[in-house]
Amino acid sequence: MKTYLLIVFACACSLFAQVQAQTRSISEEDVPLAVKNEFSKSHPSAFDINWKKFNTDYVVEYTRTTTTSYATYSSEGKLIESRDKITTFALPAPAYDYIKVNYSDVPLKEYFKITDAAGLVTYSAKIKNQEVIFDKKGTYIKTIDFSL
Repeated sequence: MKTYLLIVFACACSLFAQVQAQTRSISEEDVPLAVKNEFSKSHPSAFDINWKKFNTDYVVEYTRTTTTSYATYSSEGKLIESRDKITTFALPAPAYDYIKVNYSDVPLKEYFKITDAAGLVTYSAKIKNQEVIFDKKGTYIKTIDFSL
């Protein structure tokens, strides 16, 4: 079961990495009604909404309260994953320690809490042209290199 979850997680992370690397902005009118309806139903208080498209999936960047978040939907309106931007203090301690040891010389980093459609929670750190992935306990899983 763990192997299956890791494979699903790896696929989701790869998808998100590709989404971030190869997205194109689109207008709200170009988003299917099923996607807009599902997003509106799940995030009624969202504002500063921006849509992007990657292949057949739709990525929405939005703000709720003071948090920047992202959600990826299939063209049928099914949630693939959601990401919430977090601070280092919201990372599990082992993830924070890993980043501190291995990337102390990099000043700008972004951190995310990722939840896939099945509810599996992971964390990521975007550092330069890489995304470092951790499980929900903060154990290092892998690094995705965007510069390739």
